[in-house]
Amino acid sequence: MNLSRWQGYSAEDRNILLSEVGSAVKNHEMPFQRYVLLHSEARLSDQERDQIYQWTRAGRKRLKS
Repeated sequence: MNLSRWQGYSAEDRNILLSEVGSAVKNHEMPFQRYVLLHSEARLSDQERDQIYQWTRAGRKRLKS
């Protein structure tokens, strides 16, 4: 996923990407553990995880309307 090209993705692709990001964050798969080992500041709090997850849900709802 390249966020600088977000507008070039189809609505279906955007929906899939938002779903994948939301799932990865909710399941603690993002950020990657090996990345966090090198960059401890990248660790997400539960609140940050929830904010990202809610953002992806809102984005998916917008796409459906």
